[in-house]
Amino acid sequence: MLASTLYRSRFTVLAALALALAFAGCDRGAAEADPPQAASAAWQAASDTLLRAHLRRLAEREDLQSQRDLLRLQTLSPNFHTQSAQRLARERLGVIARVRAAAPADTEADWYHAELCVRRHPPATQGCDPGPALRRLQAAEPDNAAVWLLAADAADARHDPAGYLLSLRRAAAARRYDLHYARHWSGALESLQRLPLPPLDPPTRRYLNDEDPDAASDADMRTLLATMAAPLPLPTAAVLNCRAPEDEERAACAAVAGLMAASDTLIGQTLGLSTMARLSADAADGPAWRERLRQAYWRNERARDLPASPQFVSLLRSRGEVAAYDALLRAAGRERAPPGWLPQQAMARELVRTGRSDGDGDDANADTEAAAPAPPVPL
Repeated sequence: MLASTLYRSRFTVLAALALALAFAGCDRGAAEADPPQAASAAWQAASDTLLRAHLRRLAEREDLQSQRDLLRLQTLSPNFHTQSAQRLARERLGVIARVRAAAPADTEADWYHAELCVRRHPPATQGCDPGPALRRLQAAEPDNAAVWLLAADAADARHDPAGYLLSLRRAAAARRYDLHYARHWSGALESLQRLPLPPLDPPTRRYLNDEDPDAASDADMRTLLATMAAPLPLPTAAVLNCRAPEDEERAACAAVAGLMAASDTLIGQTLGLSTMARLSADAADGPAWRERLRQAYWRNERARDLPASPQFVSLLRSRGEVAAYDALLRAAGRERAPPGWLPQQAMARELVRTGRSDGDGDDANADTEAAAPAPPVPL
Protein backbone atom coordinates (compact mmCIF):
# COMPACT_ATOMS: atom_id res chain seq x y z
CA MET A 1 0.00 0.00 0.00
CA LEU A 2 1.30 3.43 -0.86
CA ALA A 3 1.04 4.94 2.63
CA SER A 4 2.98 2.02 4.07
CA THR A 5 5.71 2.25 1.44
CA LEU A 6 5.89 6.02 1.79
CA TYR A 7 6.30 5.71 5.54
CA ARG A 8 8.89 2.91 5.37
CA SER A 9 11.02 4.73 2.84
CA ARG A 10 10.82 8.10 4.54
CA PHE A 11 12.11 6.77 7.82
CA THR A 12 14.76 4.58 6.23
CA VAL A 13 16.14 7.73 4.65
CA LEU A 14 16.17 9.25 8.15
CA ALA A 15 17.45 6.13 9.93
CA ALA A 16 20.94 7.48 10.55
CA LEU A 17 19.52 10.68 12.02
CA ALA A 18 17.12 8.79 14.26
CA LEU A 19 19.97 6.75 15.68
CA ALA A 20 22.17 9.81 16.09
CA LEU A 21 19.43 11.47 18.09
CA ALA A 22 19.24 8.37 20.33
CA PHE A 23 15.64 7.68 19.52
CA ALA A 24 14.35 11.19 19.81
CA GLY A 25 12.37 10.60 16.63
CA CYS A 26 9.64 8.38 15.29
CA ASP A 27 9.17 4.68 15.83
CA ARG A 28 9.85 2.81 12.63
CA GLY A 29 8.04 -0.31 13.71
CA ALA A 30 8.75 -4.01 13.48
CA ALA A 31 10.28 -5.55 10.37
CA GLU A 32 7.00 -7.10 9.49
CA ALA A 33 6.42 -6.68 5.77
CA ASP A 34 6.59 -9.79 3.62
CA PRO A 35 8.87 -10.04 0.59
CA PRO A 36 9.46 -8.44 -1.77
CA GLN A 37 10.97 -5.58 0.23
CA ALA A 38 12.03 -3.44 -2.72
CA ALA A 39 11.38 -2.76 -6.36
CA SER A 40 12.86 -5.39 -8.66
CA ALA A 41 16.51 -5.17 -9.66
CA ALA A 42 15.44 -4.96 -13.29
CA TRP A 43 13.14 -2.01 -12.60
CA GLN A 44 15.81 -0.26 -10.55
CA ALA A 45 18.44 -0.71 -13.27
CA ALA A 46 16.10 0.64 -15.93
CA SER A 47 15.07 3.61 -13.77
CA ASP A 48 18.72 4.34 -12.98
CA THR A 49 19.52 4.55 -16.69
CA LEU A 50 16.59 6.86 -17.35
CA LEU A 51 17.41 9.10 -14.39
CA ARG A 52 21.06 9.51 -15.38
CA ALA A 53 20.06 10.49 -18.91
CA HIS A 54 17.43 12.89 -17.61
CA LEU A 55 19.89 14.57 -15.24
CA ARG A 56 22.42 14.98 -18.06
CA ARG A 57 19.82 16.66 -20.24
CA LEU A 58 18.78 18.97 -17.42
CA ALA A 59 22.40 19.93 -16.72
CA GLU A 60 22.81 21.03 -20.33
CA ARG A 61 19.85 23.41 -20.17
CA GLU A 62 19.89 26.90 -18.70
CA ASP A 63 16.17 27.58 -18.17
CA LEU A 64 14.87 27.89 -14.61
CA GLN A 65 12.53 24.89 -14.77
CA SER A 66 15.34 22.56 -15.86
CA GLN A 67 17.68 23.84 -13.17
CA ARG A 68 14.97 23.46 -10.52
CA ASP A 69 14.27 19.92 -11.72
CA LEU A 70 17.99 19.18 -11.51
CA LEU A 71 18.16 20.58 -7.98
CA ARG A 72 15.18 18.51 -6.84
CA LEU A 73 16.11 15.22 -8.51
CA GLN A 74 19.89 15.05 -8.03
CA THR A 75 19.55 13.41 -4.63
CA LEU A 76 17.78 10.41 -6.20
CA SER A 77 20.89 9.48 -8.17
CA PRO A 78 22.42 6.21 -6.87
CA ASN A 79 25.89 7.76 -6.69
CA PHE A 80 24.77 10.93 -4.92
CA HIS A 81 26.04 9.77 -1.53
CA THR A 82 29.11 7.92 -2.81
CA GLN A 83 30.86 10.42 -5.06
CA SER A 84 33.65 12.70 -3.86
CA ALA A 85 32.37 15.06 -1.19
CA GLN A 86 34.17 18.02 -2.75
CA ARG A 87 32.79 17.20 -6.20
CA LEU A 88 29.31 16.79 -4.76
CA ALA A 89 29.46 20.17 -3.02
CA ARG A 90 30.83 21.88 -6.12
CA GLU A 91 28.20 20.46 -8.47
CA ARG A 92 25.31 20.87 -6.06
CA LEU A 93 26.22 24.43 -5.11
CA GLY A 94 26.56 25.30 -8.79
CA VAL A 95 22.95 24.25 -9.40
CA ILE A 96 21.81 26.10 -6.27
CA ALA A 97 23.57 29.28 -7.44
CA ARG A 98 21.91 29.10 -10.87
CA VAL A 99 18.44 28.61 -9.40
CA ARG A 100 19.03 31.42 -6.92
CA ALA A 101 20.21 33.79 -9.65
CA ALA A 102 17.20 33.03 -11.84
CA ALA A 103 14.68 33.33 -8.98
CA PRO A 104 16.25 35.64 -6.38
CA ALA A 105 13.06 36.04 -4.33
CA ASP A 106 12.49 32.29 -3.97
CA THR A 107 14.15 30.53 -1.01
CA GLU A 108 13.62 26.92 -2.15
CA ALA A 109 17.27 26.57 -3.17
CA ASP A 110 18.32 27.90 0.24
CA TRP A 111 16.63 24.99 2.03
CA TYR A 112 18.49 22.52 -0.18
CA HIS A 113 21.70 24.49 0.46
CA ALA A 114 21.15 24.34 4.22
CA GLU A 115 20.45 20.61 4.13
CA LEU A 116 23.69 20.03 2.21
CA CYS A 117 26.02 22.27 4.18
CA VAL A 118 24.81 22.90 7.74
CA ARG A 119 25.84 19.45 8.92
CA ARG A 120 27.85 18.69 5.81
CA HIS A 121 26.15 15.40 5.11
CA PRO A 122 27.40 14.00 2.88
CA PRO A 123 30.54 15.56 4.42
CA ALA A 124 31.38 18.31 1.95
CA THR A 125 34.58 19.45 3.61
CA GLN A 126 35.43 22.31 1.29
CA GLY A 127 33.36 24.99 -0.34
CA CYS A 128 30.18 24.09 1.54
CA ASP A 129 29.49 27.21 3.58
CA PRO A 130 25.86 27.38 4.78
CA GLY A 131 26.19 31.09 5.56
CA PRO A 132 24.66 32.50 2.35
CA ALA A 133 21.61 30.25 2.64
CA LEU A 134 21.13 30.95 6.34
CA ARG A 135 21.37 34.71 5.86
CA ARG A 136 18.77 34.63 3.08
CA LEU A 137 16.43 32.44 5.12
CA GLN A 138 16.81 34.64 8.19
CA ALA A 139 16.01 37.74 6.15
CA ALA A 140 13.00 36.08 4.52
CA GLU A 141 11.58 34.42 7.64
CA PRO A 142 12.86 36.02 10.85
CA ASP A 143 9.89 34.57 12.78
CA ASN A 144 10.56 30.95 11.74
CA ALA A 145 12.28 28.90 14.44
CA ALA A 146 13.41 26.32 11.88
CA VAL A 147 15.68 28.92 10.26
CA TRP A 148 17.34 29.86 13.55
CA LEU A 149 17.74 26.23 14.62
CA LEU A 150 19.68 25.61 11.41
CA ALA A 151 21.89 28.53 12.39
CA ALA A 152 22.30 26.92 15.83
CA ASP A 153 23.38 23.69 14.14
CA ALA A 154 25.88 25.57 12.00
CA ALA A 155 27.31 27.31 15.09
CA ASP A 156 27.56 23.99 16.92
CA ALA A 157 29.35 22.43 13.94
CA ARG A 158 31.97 25.21 13.96
CA HIS A 159 32.36 24.93 17.77
CA ASP A 160 30.85 28.34 18.50
CA PRO A 161 28.87 27.99 21.77
CA ALA A 162 28.01 31.68 21.93
CA GLY A 163 26.64 31.58 18.38
CA TYR A 164 24.70 28.43 19.17
CA LEU A 165 23.07 29.96 22.25
CA LEU A 166 22.22 33.19 20.42
CA SER A 167 20.57 31.26 17.59
CA LEU A 168 18.71 29.01 20.03
CA ARG A 169 17.29 32.07 21.77
CA ARG A 170 16.26 33.61 18.45
CA ALA A 171 14.48 30.34 17.63
CA ALA A 172 12.73 30.42 21.02
CA ALA A 173 11.45 33.93 20.31
CA ALA A 174 10.00 32.89 16.94
CA ARG A 175 6.30 32.33 16.33
CA ARG A 176 6.40 29.07 14.37
CA TYR A 177 8.51 26.13 13.26
CA ASP A 178 8.09 25.52 9.53
CA LEU A 179 10.30 23.48 7.22
CA HIS A 180 7.92 24.12 4.30
CA TYR A 181 8.01 20.39 3.71
CA ALA A 182 4.63 20.26 1.96
CA ARG A 183 5.73 22.94 -0.49
CA HIS A 184 9.06 21.28 -1.19
CA TRP A 185 7.44 17.86 -1.51
CA SER A 186 4.98 19.30 -4.02
CA GLY A 187 7.84 20.82 -6.00
CA ALA A 188 9.69 17.51 -6.07
CA LEU A 189 6.52 15.75 -7.23
CA GLU A 190 6.09 18.33 -10.00
CA SER A 191 9.65 17.73 -11.21
CA LEU A 192 9.13 13.98 -11.07
CA GLN A 193 6.24 14.32 -13.53
CA ARG A 194 8.87 15.15 -16.16
CA LEU A 195 11.12 12.19 -15.30
CA PRO A 196 10.60 9.13 -17.54
CA LEU A 197 10.12 5.95 -15.51
CA PRO A 198 10.09 2.36 -16.76
CA PRO A 199 6.83 0.40 -16.66
CA LEU A 200 6.15 -1.22 -13.30
CA ASP A 201 6.84 -4.93 -13.22
CA PRO A 202 5.02 -7.33 -10.84
CA PRO A 203 7.64 -7.24 -8.01
CA THR A 204 7.68 -3.45 -8.08
CA ARG A 205 3.90 -3.32 -8.02
CA ARG A 206 3.95 -5.53 -4.93
CA TYR A 207 6.53 -3.25 -3.35
CA LEU A 208 4.18 -0.30 -3.83
CA ASN A 209 1.01 -2.11 -2.79
CA ASP A 210 1.41 -5.57 -1.31
CA GLU A 211 -2.32 -5.88 -0.66
CA ASP A 212 -3.45 -5.04 -4.19
CA PRO A 213 -0.52 -5.00 -6.65
CA ASP A 214 -2.81 -4.39 -9.61
CA ALA A 215 -3.78 -1.06 -8.08
CA ALA A 216 -0.18 0.21 -7.95
CA SER A 217 0.51 2.94 -10.45
CA ASP A 218 3.23 5.09 -11.92
CA ALA A 219 1.77 7.98 -9.91
CA ASP A 220 2.31 6.00 -6.69
CA MET A 221 5.99 5.58 -7.51
CA ARG A 222 6.41 9.30 -8.19
CA THR A 223 4.65 10.09 -4.91
CA LEU A 224 7.08 7.84 -3.07
CA LEU A 225 10.13 9.31 -4.78
CA ALA A 226 9.03 12.86 -3.92
CA THR A 227 9.19 11.86 -0.26
CA MET A 228 12.82 10.89 -0.70
CA ALA A 229 13.79 13.96 -2.74
CA ALA A 230 12.30 16.82 -0.68
CA PRO A 231 14.69 18.55 1.75
CA LEU A 232 14.13 17.97 5.46
CA PRO A 233 16.93 19.65 7.47
CA LEU A 234 16.37 18.89 11.15
CA PRO A 235 17.80 20.62 14.27
CA THR A 236 20.30 18.01 15.42
CA ALA A 237 22.21 20.17 17.90
CA ALA A 238 19.14 21.61 19.62
CA VAL A 239 17.44 18.23 19.98
CA LEU A 240 20.53 16.66 21.52
CA ASN A 241 21.49 19.60 23.74
CA CYS A 242 17.92 20.16 24.95
CA ARG A 243 17.61 16.65 26.37
CA ALA A 244 19.47 17.86 29.47
CA PRO A 245 19.98 21.60 28.97
CA GLU A 246 21.99 24.00 31.07
CA ASP A 247 19.87 26.26 33.27
CA GLU A 248 20.30 29.26 30.98
CA GLU A 249 19.10 27.20 28.02
CA ARG A 250 16.14 25.47 29.59
CA ALA A 251 13.47 28.10 28.86
CA ALA A 252 14.67 28.45 25.27
CA CYS A 253 14.66 24.67 24.82
CA ALA A 254 11.09 24.45 26.10
CA ALA A 255 9.94 27.22 23.77
CA VAL A 256 11.63 25.61 20.77
CA ALA A 257 10.31 22.15 21.57
CA GLY A 258 6.80 23.54 21.91
CA LEU A 259 7.03 25.09 18.45
CA MET A 260 8.37 21.85 16.97
CA ALA A 261 5.54 19.91 18.59
CA ALA A 262 3.21 21.78 16.24
CA SER A 263 5.21 20.78 13.13
CA ASP A 264 3.35 19.52 10.08
CA THR A 265 5.97 16.78 9.60
CA LEU A 266 5.86 13.46 11.44
CA ILE A 267 9.46 13.45 12.57
CA GLY A 268 9.54 17.18 13.39
CA GLN A 269 6.47 16.90 15.61
CA THR A 270 7.70 13.78 17.35
CA LEU A 271 11.13 15.31 18.00
CA GLY A 272 9.43 18.29 19.62
CA LEU A 273 7.10 16.14 21.72
CA SER A 274 9.88 13.81 22.89
CA THR A 275 11.94 16.83 23.95
CA MET A 276 8.99 18.32 25.83
CA ALA A 277 8.32 15.00 27.53
CA ARG A 278 11.87 15.07 28.92
CA LEU A 279 11.81 18.74 29.89
CA SER A 280 8.47 18.40 31.70
CA ALA A 281 9.17 15.06 33.41
CA ASP A 282 8.68 16.55 36.91
CA ALA A 283 6.32 19.38 35.96
CA ALA A 284 2.57 19.61 36.41
CA ASP A 285 2.02 19.56 32.65
CA GLY A 286 4.28 16.52 32.18
CA PRO A 287 1.42 13.99 31.90
CA ALA A 288 -0.24 16.06 29.17
CA TRP A 289 2.96 16.22 27.10
CA ARG A 290 3.56 12.49 27.56
CA GLU A 291 0.03 11.73 26.41
CA ARG A 292 0.55 13.81 23.29
CA LEU A 293 3.76 11.89 22.65
CA ARG A 294 1.93 8.58 23.16
CA GLN A 295 -0.66 9.59 20.59
CA ALA A 296 2.10 10.60 18.14
CA TYR A 297 3.78 7.22 18.54
CA TRP A 298 0.42 5.54 17.93
CA ARG A 299 -0.05 7.49 14.71
CA ASN A 300 3.50 6.75 13.59
CA GLU A 301 3.08 3.01 14.19
CA ARG A 302 -0.44 2.59 12.83
CA ALA A 303 -0.63 4.96 9.88
CA ARG A 304 1.94 3.03 7.87
CA ASP A 305 -0.40 0.02 7.71
CA LEU A 306 -3.29 1.89 6.10
CA PRO A 307 -3.98 2.26 2.37
CA ALA A 308 -3.76 5.80 1.05
CA SER A 309 -7.11 7.45 0.48
CA PRO A 310 -7.80 9.59 -2.61
CA GLN A 311 -7.41 12.66 -0.40
CA PHE A 312 -4.03 11.59 1.02
CA VAL A 313 -1.75 13.21 -1.56
CA SER A 314 -3.91 16.33 -1.74
CA LEU A 315 -3.78 16.73 2.04
CA LEU A 316 -0.03 16.14 2.15
CA ARG A 317 0.51 18.82 -0.48
CA SER A 318 -1.79 21.38 1.12
CA ARG A 319 -1.46 20.75 4.86
CA GLY A 320 1.55 18.49 5.44
CA GLU A 321 2.29 14.97 6.60
CA VAL A 322 0.62 15.09 10.00
CA ALA A 323 -2.74 16.12 8.56
CA ALA A 324 -2.51 13.52 5.78
CA TYR A 325 -1.70 10.62 8.11
CA ASP A 326 -4.23 11.76 10.70
CA ALA A 327 -6.88 11.68 7.99
CA LEU A 328 -5.97 8.07 7.18
CA LEU A 329 -6.39 7.08 10.80
CA ARG A 330 -9.60 9.03 11.21
CA ALA A 331 -11.15 7.36 8.16
CA ALA A 332 -10.21 3.96 9.59
CA GLY A 333 -11.60 4.77 13.04
CA ARG A 334 -8.13 4.48 14.60
CA GLU A 335 -7.39 8.12 15.31
CA ARG A 336 -6.72 7.72 19.05
CA ALA A 337 -4.52 5.25 20.89
CA PRO A 338 -6.58 3.05 23.23
CA PRO A 339 -6.04 3.39 27.00
CA GLY A 340 -2.94 1.56 28.15
CA TRP A 341 -1.36 1.29 24.70
CA LEU A 342 2.40 1.84 24.61
CA PRO A 343 4.94 1.84 21.75
CA GLN A 344 7.01 -1.26 21.12
CA GLN A 345 10.48 0.14 21.77
CA ALA A 346 11.69 0.10 25.36
CA MET A 347 13.10 3.62 25.28
CA ALA A 348 9.87 5.03 23.84
CA ARG A 349 7.76 3.25 26.45
CA GLU A 350 9.87 4.62 29.27
CA LEU A 351 9.72 8.12 27.81
CA VAL A 352 5.91 7.94 27.63
CA ARG A 353 5.65 6.55 31.17
CA THR A 354 8.09 8.81 32.98
CA GLY A 355 9.52 11.47 30.65
CA ARG A 356 12.93 9.85 31.08
CA SER A 357 14.82 7.34 29.00
CA ASP A 358 18.37 7.38 30.41
CA GLY A 359 20.05 4.02 30.53
CA ASP A 360 18.04 2.51 27.69
CA GLY A 361 20.22 3.79 24.88
CA ASP A 362 21.90 0.51 23.98
CA ASP A 363 18.65 -1.45 24.07
CA ALA A 364 16.86 1.23 22.08
CA ASN A 365 19.51 1.28 19.38
CA ALA A 366 19.41 -2.49 19.18
CA ASP A 367 15.62 -2.40 18.91
CA THR A 368 15.79 0.29 16.26
CA GLU A 369 18.35 -1.55 14.17
CA ALA A 370 16.46 -4.82 14.45
CA ALA A 371 13.25 -3.11 13.45
CA ALA A 372 14.69 -1.24 10.46
CA PRO A 373 12.14 -1.25 7.65
CA ALA A 374 12.62 -2.08 4.01
CA PRO A 375 15.13 0.11 2.14
CA PRO A 376 13.77 2.72 -0.23
CA VAL A 377 13.86 2.32 -3.97
CA PRO A 378 17.47 3.25 -4.85
CA LEU A 379 16.78 4.96 -8.15
